[in-house]
Amino acid sequence: MALNERSFVHHIWTASFRRCPARPIFGLLAATLALCLLVGEVLAVSGAPRPTRSALQDTLRVGDDAPTFVMDDLSTGEPVFLSDYTGTTLRQPWKNSARHVVVICFWSSWSEPSTEEIAALSALAGKLANKPVKIFLVNTGERAGVTRESLRTVVGERGYTLTVLVDATGTVADRYGVQQLPQTAVADKQGVLRMLHRGPGSLAGGELEALVNALAEKP
Repeated sequence: MALNERSFVHHIWTASFRRCPARPIFGLLAATLALCLLVGEVLAVSGAPRPTRSALQDTLRVGDDAPTFVMDDLSTGEPVFLSDYTGTTLRQPWKNSARHVVVICFWSSWSEPSTEEIAALSALAGKLANKPVKIFLVNTGERAGVTRESLRTVVGERGYTLTVLVDATGTVADRYGVQQLPQTAVADKQGVLRMLHRGPGSLAGGELEALVNALAEKP
């Protein structure tokens, strides 16, 4: 706290009682405010850690339940629920009784690494076409001015065939602790996270394919 700020607090502390002899309650409130300001200064100077948005986001771990979501399908406009495909209780078991392994890739049109990750996931989808696996491309973090129509154009020009979901507000990305794009998460048939691939980096090498194959074979 600067010197003039210290003087201001001291002024409130001492003057509050001088100027309000008939109203001690107001003097007490003013003194309490001054004390709070001083305590805040001590905490700031001491370097006590304060939670930041990124620190709060970075809490999701493998073994946690995948955060549930509902997002619109970019192509159809229909809502898509994670619980339609995975979890201990499916949302509409009479409509879809088969649980799936779910792969969720957060991406944005401006992110070049996202393009590479989507290419790897598209290749994986071709290999797993006959298995209970669902891959979602969750669009998030777009620049101002990007509309659903312009996004459909981008998806068409790039030849993306995987289901694209729209996280326009970034709420789902926050729940998955996304701090950089792309990020890919894998949930097993019970809705438990089995992989979190954060940020740019190749998914090649067969690790993802081996994991998804193994999870797909489990009940």
